[in-house]
Amino acid sequence: MPKPKFNMTASRKVFHPLPLSIYKRIKTRQSLKRAKRQFNKAYGTHKTHFRVGDYVQVISGRDAKENKQGKILQMFKTQGFVVVEDVSMRKRLLKRPGKKPEAIERPGKIHVSNVMLVDPSDGKPTHFSMKYSEDGDKLRVSKRTGEIIAWPEKEKDEIRETNDRTDTQADVVEAKTFREEELIALKNKYLRAFELHHYKQLQEDYEAQQKQQKKQELEDQIFSYDVITKAKELLRKRHQIYLRNGGIPQGANEKKRDLM
Repeated sequence: MPKPKFNMTASRKVFHPLPLSIYKRIKTRQSLKRAKRQFNKAYGTHKTHFRVGDYVQVISGRDAKENKQGKILQMFKTQGFVVVEDVSMRKRLLKRPGKKPEAIERPGKIHVSNVMLVDPSDGKPTHFSMKYSEDGDKLRVSKRTGEIIAWPEKEKDEIRETNDRTDTQADVVEAKTFREEELIALKNKYLRAFELHHYKQLQEDYEAQQKQQKKQELEDQIFSYDVITKAKELLRKRHQIYLRNGGIPQGANEKKRDLM
């Protein structure tokens, strides 16, 4: 069976790290590889330069022999699938309450790598490259003919008909229902509340800083007192040793003994 063609220009997959809940269930390296493959297949983001409304041709799959062409009706970017007009037709059973089930036929999803953009100059599929115009706009240029393939225009939403019974009247919408004095008073009220809140926050920060400073000073005083008391105790012990030796400094007898 021949390998299907893959349109590298059409799709490029970006892999995402696995969530923590999946990592907890993994025990072996093989299961980790399998989990990564399944997760990226389902939730990987496919970067593609196709848009809804582009005219494409099927290059792989059951409709490739007939060289079917059609317009892209829907795109699933997270899964990398597109729905093309009159391609991969599938029957569905439509059930309605109070009516008999009806079999309808509609196009199914195909992978974005199985379609190729059609060159409007000759109506044949082509690879394309992305370039920029002088104004900085992105352009799709056909690699075979060099023609620019225009982006499809976005369909404008249909304007809904107005209903006088349910819609709000225009004069009611445009009517001014407030006074300038009330708006200014409300604005000043919120400004004062904001200033008061900001002042309270600054005051709390200053008090916390003062407490921290006092605590540090107290700790420094305690440390200095401990150092002084230890130094006094050391001097007192040395003085006692001096008196015990009869006024001779400690170590002097040893020096005399060494000299003799």
